[in-house]
Amino acid sequence: MIDKVCNLGKISNKKVNKLLSKTHYTISSGENVFSIFTLECINNNVKILTNSKTIFKYRKLKNNFIYVNYNSENFKNKLK
Repeated sequence: MIDKVCNLGKISNKKVNKLLSKTHYTISSGENVFSIFTLECINNNVKILTNSKTIFKYRKLKNNFIYVNYNSENFKNKLK
């Protein structure tokens, strides 16, 4: 669990877009980097932290993503 992260549960698409308009960063797993949520983040200029390097094949989208090695000790220590 990450401090200051709140699960909002199921919310409407309108509320998602309202929240994303105020958001700077989000976390995305590498399994599905083109989920509807991720695409909405891109549309709202939200930077996406991901552990997938495959996204960088898409040159037009690479500026929207930031690669993070979630398994590194350095990353885990920063979350504490």
